[in-house]
Amino acid sequence: MNISSAPLYLEIVGGSLLYVLFALLVGSALTLAAGRINLAWKLNDSDQITIVALTGAILLCLPLARIWWKLTANISEFCSNLRFLLWAIQGVFPLFFFILMPTPWSTKDGAFYGYPVTLPLLLLLSSFVSITYVQWFRCFKVLSNKVTGGENALFAVVSPLCMLALLLFVKAQPVGASTIPLDDYHWGEFLLPWWLSQTFHFVPFWDYEPARGLINYVPGFLATLFLDGTAASHWATGTPANPLLLLPYLTLSYLVISRPIGALPAFLALLLMPTGNGFSEIDTILAVCLCFLSSYFLKQQWVKWLVAWSTIGLVLLLFSPGQAGLLLLSTVPLAAFALFRAVRTDRWTLIRVGLGGGLLLIVLLLLTPIGKMLFGAVRYAIEQSSINSIAYGTPWADSWGTNPVLSYSLWEALRTAWIGVGLFAGLLLLRAVVDRAWTERQRVIVFTLPIVLLTILFIPRAAGRIDPASLSRLGNASIWAICLLLPIVLITAFGQRAQARSLLIVALLGGAIVGLPSAEALISKPIRTIDVSSLAFVNAVELGFPAMGPQVTIDPAQLKRLQTIRQVLDTALDPGETYLDLTNRNAQYFYLGRPLPIQAGAFYNLPHRNQQIRAIQKLETAPPPVVLVAAEAILHDGAALPLRAHLLYRYVTDRYVPIAVGEQVYLVRPDRVERLNSRLSGATKPVTVGATPADRLRLLDQAFRTKDLKKLPRSWGQSFESLRSELHPVATIDGAVNPVMHSVEKTGETSYRITGSDPYLIFDITNLSLNGDRAGVLAFDFSCQPQRAVPTLEVYWSSQSIGGPDEEAVVRFSARRGKVLVPLDAAPRWLLAKGIQTLRIDIADPAPCSTFSLSQISFFQRSNLSELP
Repeated sequence: MNISSAPLYLEIVGGSLLYVLFALLVGSALTLAAGRINLAWKLNDSDQITIVALTGAILLCLPLARIWWKLTANISEFCSNLRFLLWAIQGVFPLFFFILMPTPWSTKDGAFYGYPVTLPLLLLLSSFVSITYVQWFRCFKVLSNKVTGGENALFAVVSPLCMLALLLFVKAQPVGASTIPLDDYHWGEFLLPWWLSQTFHFVPFWDYEPARGLINYVPGFLATLFLDGTAASHWATGTPANPLLLLPYLTLSYLVISRPIGALPAFLALLLMPTGNGFSEIDTILAVCLCFLSSYFLKQQWVKWLVAWSTIGLVLLLFSPGQAGLLLLSTVPLAAFALFRAVRTDRWTLIRVGLGGGLLLIVLLLLTPIGKMLFGAVRYAIEQSSINSIAYGTPWADSWGTNPVLSYSLWEALRTAWIGVGLFAGLLLLRAVVDRAWTERQRVIVFTLPIVLLTILFIPRAAGRIDPASLSRLGNASIWAICLLLPIVLITAFGQRAQARSLLIVALLGGAIVGLPSAEALISKPIRTIDVSSLAFVNAVELGFPAMGPQVTIDPAQLKRLQTIRQVLDTALDPGETYLDLTNRNAQYFYLGRPLPIQAGAFYNLPHRNQQIRAIQKLETAPPPVVLVAAEAILHDGAALPLRAHLLYRYVTDRYVPIAVGEQVYLVRPDRVERLNSRLSGATKPVTVGATPADRLRLLDQAFRTKDLKKLPRSWGQSFESLRSELHPVATIDGAVNPVMHSVEKTGETSYRITGSDPYLIFDITNLSLNGDRAGVLAFDFSCQPQRAVPTLEVYWSSQSIGGPDEEAVVRFSARRGKVLVPLDAAPRWLLAKGIQTLRIDIADPAPCSTFSLSQISFFQRSNLSELP
């Protein structure tokens, strides 16, 4: 065979370069294993390991140079020798699995393992190393293959498990010293699920709704199985790109995706796919399911494929409810075709399998909680899909051109590149439908059709929420499409003959949006230790927080807050009782060892009214004696409880007594107020009971008040038509009523001219006989001309029960021309006001315009309040 032929030349050169790359990595594998086995031995710095690695690589490359020196017309012998070298050089790659051992800590006295090295962890490591060596030896038989050309002749000696070990080593990041993160909201999403199911037998999606699905249970499962299950060990399994968390996803992904597209393309795709954006695990599993279902479909075993499709759909529905729906919808055409073919060719087998599967499902529903889980997962996906994707309400413009390096056009092109991948797949699909002579026609249709549909279905998800100053979900979708979907499309359409060009395209696009691994980081990774000599570790077990672990770092203010909360709870609660945390710090349940009284640990995850009603029903069944409402709450988007979960806010405000302990505010059940007050009085922190109306309002303001509503009223106003069904009218201010005016003169029935500073209108609404809890939303039409800046409006009120108007009874917001909806009931002083007397609307100085109009001033009530008990 002529070596100058393009396919063979590319194969030989590519194989030789791959051998050189492997040779450069041999030193890293040996150093990693030696350093993890014997912590007393390690090279001093990355410069030394670089020299050793380069020296070793040069020596290992001598055999390669020798076969190239003797290259003759006998190409078969050359390919055989190159295959042997590629096989032999991988002999140390199983040692890369030693990255599963926790990154050692170090002090001036030496290195040690800060995280527990348990027997299950050692068994996991030894199993992967042993199995990989067995698989590597099995690749030896390929060396007898004398056929030249094609991946099976040369790259077939590349062991998939050896490549998996290398992939894990490259992508894994060192795990830092055990710490308690300040972000109790996101950290709680990983701490709570597995712990609740194991400690309190909470059924997923029924007793507890995980934010993303069963995927949230994985870090806790790993921390409990391979470490000690404390919060410290969760830091070793829950942080992005830690090796224990990467292992199951990379193993499944690489072994499945490599089957249809090849080992090297799958390696590159997963190498580029990031691990720290919060979506990569879910998106990777989607690609795995697509590859498996499409590959299996080509075998034309229709009944078995339908069983696989149904099983994967149910499992993925629990693993990640939102994405499961997208995957099932995108593969419905394949399922419909498979069902049609099964009915035509194997009807009785289909009937038997269908009856057997139905019987099995009935047994599972009767004997296990799988029915509750499936129902809860579907319900959760439906409720969240209508709200959570638009929760931020951030203007698109806030994310435009926010990359400090890339130009505006390039940044936006990269962020929306997933649309281009979908269009490209669509063009290939069109060609496959039209060109019946295309040899790859059937394969292209089966692989690209679900990808085209999936990219279309991803539009609401990717474009529905904008995170300013980041790639946002648009960018995350593009990363997924370029790194994982594009290689599948390219190699499916153009085959292994175009593999080199396909890999180059993916590497260029993926590298541009994601970046490539740092060579310096790879060199230093085997010798990396975490210097803990300057860290102030505390023994949280001795401090009364055994769930944290015996050796952690924690912010002193965070520890002080938790100690105060524990003191209050230990005083107010009887054994076996729990509390309700409304600060979005759901990790505190884990630290304090108390179960959730409702299905979510943070009210941020309860935006839908049905979720809030179910939570209130649980509270009605077993009212917690204490509700924590103010203790450095985490308020995403500035949305306090009254704005994010209004029904829950009304429920607790109406039934509990506010008590302040230092800076923290609790709502306490009336029967526990005296106990808490008497036992904590005289303690280090002052205790204030909201026994008087003034104290009650002050404490509720401290917990719930949002003084500046920003753009929310105008956003709600723009959505007035869609919100109309959620509101019912209560009262309207008669347009003929003349308001009291200050620095304002009337120029028309609803128009006014600003004549001085501090312009405002006061409407006497005593005759409307309004109470705040019966008229929660204020609506009016507003315009401001000529507008020189965004106008800021202020709404004050006075009432018989509370008085006013004053700076305690006011909300502010930015307005625009059109309808404005102001949720006044988000302010406790409005909600509890009886006999509202006046309504004052100010245009904040400096006045942004010279004239303005106010019309259609009305009060509405939320319709869903009727569902409150």
